[in-house]
Amino acid sequence: MPRFPVLLTALVLLALPARAQSGTTVSAGDLKVTLTPTKPDRNAWYQAGRLTFERPGGPARSVETTRLRGAARPTLSPDKRWLSVVNTGGGFAQLWDVHTAERVFSFLAHDKVSYFAQVADFSPDSSRVVFYAYPHELSLWNTATGQRVKQLGDVRPMWYLADGAVQFSPAGQTFVVTGSGAGAHLFDTRSGALLQTFDRPWSRGGRFWRGSIGAVFAQDGQTLAVLYAGGEARLYRTGAAQALARTTWAAEGWRGSSRSWSGALRLEGRTLSGRTPNGWTFAATF
Repeated sequence: MPRFPVLLTALVLLALPARAQSGTTVSAGDLKVTLTPTKPDRNAWYQAGRLTFERPGGPARSVETTRLRGAARPTLSPDKRWLSVVNTGGGFAQLWDVHTAERVFSFLAHDKVSYFAQVADFSPDSSRVVFYAYPHELSLWNTATGQRVKQLGDVRPMWYLADGAVQFSPAGQTFVVTGSGAGAHLFDTRSGALLQTFDRPWSRGGRFWRGSIGAVFAQDGQTLAVLYAGGEARLYRTGAAQALARTTWAAEGWRGSSRSWSGALRLEGRTLSGRTPNGWTFAATF
């Protein structure tokens, strides 16, 4: 048997750790925090990571952290005080105090059955952080105390979300969660209480739902637009589950079956627009 497939596989596995070792850097004022995955295994995944805190003119401080299997994603809070780290291969989420370079907490999502931690979004005042890990974990945490405010994943049908996304209102009093296969759900930021579940469209023939893939609030925080797979968008008013208006949307090159919208969304009056990092755009009017 020729050895070329084996050799090619080995080269790929060796190349993956080399790329990831460059690390990901986020900035907090004059402080730079770099997360570098370490300890690659035979599958080219990682078992740990190194956080390096650096200030101009001062010594760099490095802290090793475990339980970061897979690719790790750091996110800085709006006030630059907190750093969240989620990993895509083990369901772990961590919160770090940037000022002290200390880990506030580390947890494994939803009773050790979740994996692919995907989302860590902070409220505008940085007092809350929402973690999401496929397929079960959706939870709200208090950053100051390191305590979980509420487990949100028991809200059905949110348990089968494959791609979760969180969007806070401009004032931060509420947040909306979207994801493939499910509708949009509105929560209270302080308590984690479910405030509202919005209706959602059927697919052709009425056999299954067209799930929500993104959402955006108007500046007043009382009106929001939800983007759905399959090319529909709906305008809602908080406090009313039924849509105020509906429209269609399409972005050139965008697959209608995609389960999340990876770009920015903007709602001005009754005009909804979006742009992805690779340049796909759309605009629709309700």
